[in-house]
Amino acid sequence: MSRPQTVPVNCPKCKQDFQFKKWDSINVTINPEVKDRILQHDFFHGVCIHCEHSFQIIYPCLYHDTQQKLLIYVLPNEASLEKRSELDEVAKTFDGDYQIRIVRNEIQLIEKIHIKDAGFDDKAMELCKCLFQSYVTSQLENADITEAYFDVQAGKKQFIFVTDASKLVSIDFNEAFFEKVCDRPELKDLPEQVKKFETIDQSWALQLMGLG
Repeated sequence: MSRPQTVPVNCPKCKQDFQFKKWDSINVTINPEVKDRILQHDFFHGVCIHCEHSFQIIYPCLYHDTQQKLLIYVLPNEASLEKRSELDEVAKTFDGDYQIRIVRNEIQLIEKIHIKDAGFDDKAMELCKCLFQSYVTSQLENADITEAYFDVQAGKKQFIFVTDASKLVSIDFNEAFFEKVCDRPELKDLPEQVKKFETIDQSWALQLMGLG
């Protein structure tokens, strides 16, 4: 079930309050238009009615796609032990073949949706990004990669790398290489998926490779 509520939000520019529709949970099978808004980077954004300033508003929200069997909790800040326990109890109510994840921001949420819609495994994708990142770093002079994500634009799959100078570097997604990554022993030796919210990101992949 999708559950919206209207809450007051303070504009960071003019400092006045306005009403913003906030969702505790979203079922995009029931409300597919919400998924479209998320993919268009519009869902977690507010526009002040007083000064028309547009800005991002990230808040805790549960994303649920029953068709894709995808459950994602957007959690901008670190959860308390009590909250993690509460989330794990929620996870136990879903089928074992559900993919259950935690993300920190809008970009990570969009990436998880794209990966699942494309039929790929997100653990293999994180490992693939780490391997590609080494190549990208070697091609750049005096630049470090600060972010990396899988993206789909107009049906084109690609990796986007963001440098410490805010430069964007895109590389076409190579499915043959991805399939080779899926066969790596690091992924083959993973324990069976547990029914709890997991954070699967670059830090997870680096730890898997013994680099974290």
